[in-house]
Amino acid sequence: MSEQSTICKEGIVRAVNGNTVDVQIIVSSACAGCHAKSICIPSDHRQEIVTANVEGNHSFKVGERVNLVLRGNAGAKAVLIAYAIPFVVLLAAFIGCYLLSHNELVSVLVSLLFVLVYFLVLKTQIHKINRNFTFYVTKMTTGNMDTNISKTDNSMKIIGITGTLGAGKGTIVDYLIQHYGFKHYSVRGYLTEEAKRRGMELNRDTFVEVANDLRAKHSPSFITDELYRQAEADSSNAVIESVRTPGEVESLRKNEHFLLFAVDADPKIRYERIVNRNSETDHVSFETFIENEQREMSSTDPNHQNVGRCMEMADYVFQNNGDFDDLYRQVEEALG
Repeated sequence: MSEQSTICKEGIVRAVNGNTVDVQIIVSSACAGCHAKSICIPSDHRQEIVTANVEGNHSFKVGERVNLVLRGNAGAKAVLIAYAIPFVVLLAAFIGCYLLSHNELVSVLVSLLFVLVYFLVLKTQIHKINRNFTFYVTKMTTGNMDTNISKTDNSMKIIGITGTLGAGKGTIVDYLIQHYGFKHYSVRGYLTEEAKRRGMELNRDTFVEVANDLRAKHSPSFITDELYRQAEADSSNAVIESVRTPGEVESLRKNEHFLLFAVDADPKIRYERIVNRNSETDHVSFETFIENEQREMSSTDPNHQNVGRCMEMADYVFQNNGDFDDLYRQVEEALG
């Protein structure tokens, strides 16, 4: 790979089309140091699909984590288009307007208008610009490269499950139990018993409060470490549902044969699912559902839930907008 290559972002393979791969990239703090982020990732922080070329004889699976790479001087071009030119436009417009009007407020407003026009024109030409940026997909080069757990491997297997509310974490767990004999270790079950012991009401806010308290008193990975110890003592294949803090992921990764599965789906589809399952903690409006999720998606405190970061750390991310068979197919591909 050229020394001028720029790794733009880690991503998840969404489709394999011969010599090209569709990769889903998600904005995170990891993008902050990348000069090419303004070209490959929209500024509104949405998930984006990028089509990248495959080099050599590498093969990729749907759901696999990969690196998305820009070749040559793409990074410098991105900086020029996204930063340098707008700055020159802003400065020139301000100076020109001020020389004519001698009014600072008017000059500022006019210069901002010129920059807005620049970006609107840029948006209309984005497809032509993108042709100057060639994306390549490469295998992950971290110590976690060997993420495939063969179904013929008789050693102990531990799979963690993370994901958004109502995305299908339980469905994956049931599939692993029914088809491969995995034993289920539930964080929710653990918290339910702890909340009962403390005499607290059983609802989602209580579970979050209890979980955060246990993590603060012991360690960010305390709950999943306890479940892992139970699984290890039983010497059986284990699925731990659900992993919600980066500290839990990091601790579980110290164990041999660990994989982290993440699952996501459209929010409206997920809300319909939780309404239909009619569990004790799911009697909420759509607005409350979204609010609950947002509280759990990010946090700067390692003791608190940060599902968004956990999903970024997952070995495989499944999209569960379809039927059971589609989700099962993605799980089978991940298992190898």
